[in-house]
Amino acid sequence: MKNKIYSKYPYGMILSGRGFIPYFTMIELLIVIAIIAILAAMLLPALNAARETAKKIQCVSNLKQMITATHMYAQDNQGLIPPANCNSINFHAYLQGGRYLAPNIIYDQTIYISNKSKIFLCPTEKEKEKGTFFYAANRSFGTSTASVIANTKVKLSRLNPGLCYIADWNPKNTNSGYPGFTGGVSSLTGTEWGSAYARHKGFLNTAVLDGHAETMDIPTFSQPQHKNVYP
Repeated sequence: MKNKIYSKYPYGMILSGRGFIPYFTMIELLIVIAIIAILAAMLLPALNAARETAKKIQCVSNLKQMITATHMYAQDNQGLIPPANCNSINFHAYLQGGRYLAPNIIYDQTIYISNKSKIFLCPTEKEKEKGTFFYAANRSFGTSTASVIANTKVKLSRLNPGLCYIADWNPKNTNSGYPGFTGGVSSLTGTEWGSAYARHKGFLNTAVLDGHAETMDIPTFSQPQHKNVYP
């Protein structure tokens, strides 16, 4: 291999066995690094926002699957939907184990959502916090008082189709032993008794009895068309 002789030439160039080639000074390298750092700082918030949006979309998908399972449960159970909780059994267990409410129906352990599924886990929550409840059912079926029918059997056909039935819920809620929210009640912290959780920067995801799931802000969630029991 031929020996290469390097010598400095006009600024920014060196002479090698292959001719003149450019080189960078330390100042130029620092400027390039600074520009890259500035661009990264500008793009990082956008990337984080995109990541949070993807998680919110996955959360809506979870709720869509839950409300679909609820309709399947009602079809098998004389039109009845699972209550928020009944005899210390919350709505998750009804969908995972097929516990029937209607009389004269044999308990056959129909599984609507596998207990190995991550549908009940909101993707925005930290991994170490998983294994608890991140969604809850409407414990009052949209009435204005928190004391109504947490344990009542209600037929799907009688209820307001615009009723928010399942929503984001904070496992640190003061009523954590019995997950459930009062219709139309939500907050930014979700720690108040009977409150749904607006965990998505002031918005919460909810599954509506007509079979769809969507993102709502707190004022929309509290509107009569979403909290009233009957049409």
